[in-house]
Amino acid sequence: KHDGIKVSMVYPGFVKSDLSDQFISDRPFMLTPEKAADIVVNGIEKQKPSITFPFPLNVGTWFLSVMPARISDFFMNLLFGAGKR
Repeated sequence: KHDGIKVSMVYPGFVKSDLSDQFISDRPFMLTPEKAADIVVNGIEKQKPSITFPFPLNVGTWFLSVMPARISDFFMNLLFGAGKR
């Protein structure tokens, strides 16, 4: 920080790529590489410490992180089945 270096952590959802094409499960809210890059560049320009997208996935992840583990595990098992995560 004293050297004027700023850091942004990027937490993307699914971005269309050869790698994401090989993912056999659902890929909710998938973005094009161009849209993902626009979001990242915009976040860096605004000096955001954390850049997360897409919004619906971000909200869901946040809710899971603030719930007690027993409740978030219940929802994850409900959505993805036990042992599939």
